[in-house]
Amino acid sequence: MLNTSLVDSGTGTAAFSIITRRLHDDEDKRGSVTPLRKTWIYNSSGRVVGEITWTGRQPTDFVVAEEPIGSLKHLFGTSVVRFLPRVLSIPTRFDSAYVWTATQHSLVLLDYETETAKGRFHYNSVRIGKRFIKTYVHGFGHNYLEFQCHPLAHTVELIISFIIIEMVRRGRFSLQPYCFDSPKVQTLHEAYATVVRKMKTVQLHHELPSPVLSLLSVLPWISSSLPPSYDFNT
Repeated sequence: MLNTSLVDSGTGTAAFSIITRRLHDDEDKRGSVTPLRKTWIYNSSGRVVGEITWTGRQPTDFVVAEEPIGSLKHLFGTSVVRFLPRVLSIPTRFDSAYVWTATQHSLVLLDYETETAKGRFHYNSVRIGKRFIKTYVHGFGHNYLEFQCHPLAHTVELIISFIIIEMVRRGRFSLQPYCFDSPKVQTLHEAYATVVRKMKTVQLHHELPSPVLSLLSVLPWISSSLPPSYDFNT
């Protein structure tokens, strides 16, 4: 996800490229080492249009189309996160009606005013015409990020927001967390986690968090024609 190409599924050409590199390590007085990384998002012309700075596994700074955004609360325009039962809901800064909603099995950018999906993540899916069909088999098919452009948001802002929300979703619902290794290593980790989940016969029920939390509290979850759609392979 952080080292991949986003291929326009309509044209088959790479619309964006995402590259993440480890810059250096910070060591505190106790000898604990924290890796510092940076993610660059390039458009099809090879120009940097977005950046994410990571301290350990936590995103600490964002740049969208040369605009310094700041921290998580600035990226999403709020310092709180609201919950419905088993649903994670985080707003966007560019439109109060647009809200990212995530469950254990889905990630959708929802327009609450019209009650329509403006973006959706299709994982392990195949595209047949206008339809995305889920395969339910990890590694079979592709991952697609589909969304409608918004006049007040740069496309790369939607991509960056998606990356963060997807990492939060994985942590919130105890899914396989993203690892900063190669895509092949990530695929092996996720395939193994899928097998383990299916083999479990006893389900562990975790207590849901309070209805309103500080946005900072989602950081541990990270630690743990047609509208455009992009083949988003991890």
